[in-house]
Amino acid sequence: MNSIDILQKEWAFTTNESPKSIIRTGSFGPCYITSFTTGKCAAMAHIDDCTQVETMMQIVKKFDQHEVCRKDIKAIVIGGWQDHPESYRWGMKVVDFLKEQQFENLSTKNMFKKKIVTFPIQDFGQATNHYYFGAQVDAKGGRTSVVSQFNPDFQVLDDRQMQANEAYAKKYGTSAPELPLKGVL
Repeated sequence: MNSIDILQKEWAFTTNESPKSIIRTGSFGPCYITSFTTGKCAAMAHIDDCTQVETMMQIVKKFDQHEVCRKDIKAIVIGGWQDHPESYRWGMKVVDFLKEQQFENLSTKNMFKKKIVTFPIQDFGQATNHYYFGAQVDAKGGRTSVVSQFNPDFQVLDDRQMQANEAYAKKYGTSAPELPLKGVL
């Protein structure tokens, strides 16, 4: 497979010359996917409300190392539930961070497109109102795309993400701390 897979609280960077030029992540609803693309590089972060937003600076520095001007980077923020206070607050933190870092080409048009979920979901089809089933960014094409319907290729990512979330909850319980983004290289 020619992709780098990330989970919640993770980010990755790649180039159009890399054998793994695609970065992808599993499902998200209240979380945010932030992608960064240029003609030669791409990055993606999967941010939840327990992620230290300012640690996206690692991504900014990676573009700086590749001598890419911020005005040449397209940043896209996808996800979030506007009617969920923590999700909304974290989304605004992400946007504020990107503006502070002077990303001029910033798209937020795909924020807050899904509705807060009320459990239990009666059938799997209802999940499309609340979640995206994944996202990916391609350094070769400079394109970010979302998976809007169930896709078994992304199910492996969801399974790994669920295990990581369960381990996080077991470790921290209800007093979940904000953790920095972890780079996947």
